[in-house]
Amino acid sequence: MATEILNQTMEMAKPREVELQRLTLERDTLSQQAIELASASKIAQRILERGDKLNDLGTLVESIAVISQNLIKVQESLHKVEQKLIGMSAADVLQAPTLPKDSFAPNKPLIAILATLVSGLFILVFVFARQALKTSVLSERHEARWSALKNKYHIGR
Repeated sequence: MATEILNQTMEMAKPREVELQRLTLERDTLSQQAIELASASKIAQRILERGDKLNDLGTLVESIAVISQNLIKVQESLHKVEQKLIGMSAADVLQAPTLPKDSFAPNKPLIAILATLVSGLFILVFVFARQALKTSVLSERHEARWSALKNKYHIGR
């Protein structure tokens, strides 16, 4: 069922008729621009390699750099348009499972230390509570009740 949902989602993510035509036209235009920029770059490279006596060598190098930057931008745009044409794929949604680089195991010494500290804390709370009950000030009426219970059940002798 999950595969069906994934396939349906990927189909819905693909461009429809009008969008498909627009993207195809944009891809063709960008491809043509990339071809023109690549050929302009090759021509400029040849002129630079020939080493003719050029007065504006710096301008030629700058123009080659600008052409290269524009070519990269056009190629990036072309890649984005092609991705939109393809639509969503399983690789966009799912990640392949990987194993951890380091083995993972519980830190037994840390668990032992924490268990000792927690049990010590509980013992401390118990001791303080017991001592507080022993030394609490009871009214005479409560004292009489405690004495009666102790005598009746023979506790504390």
